[in-house]
Amino acid sequence: MALLDLKAAQSSAITKMLAFNADAAAASGACPEWKVLVYDSAGSEVIAPLLSVGELRKLGVTLHLRLDQPREPISDVAAVYFVRPTEANVRRIADDLKRRLYRSFHLNFAHKTPRELVELLARESVQAGA
Repeated sequence: MALLDLKAAQSSAITKMLAFNADAAAASGACPEWKVLVYDSAGSEVIAPLLSVGELRKLGVTLHLRLDQPREPISDVAAVYFVRPTEANVRRIADDLKRRLYRSFHLNFAHKTPRELVELLARESVQAGA
């Protein structure tokens, strides 16, 4: 029983994340905004057992892309990132900001983010004009 409760809580948290952190109940009644999901292996390991590709589509995810793979600009959609807080990932996100790959960026880290990485992301964002 506790395992089902945990899975439901995790699914709810991912759904809320994909609704740009809006209340999941309020977001479920609205037409979803189309978005790109950008993840690393940790993000994939969390999402894959919780939501199918069809469920992601119902939540407005049109593409799901790996952060460590080359990606082309899609300037008319928002991107939701779900990654580990590592220096390499922060630098890739900063590069995406510089390249203006997406209309907007919604960053979600799979673990607590160290202050140094938040400061690095802030510096890189300012330098990118984002």
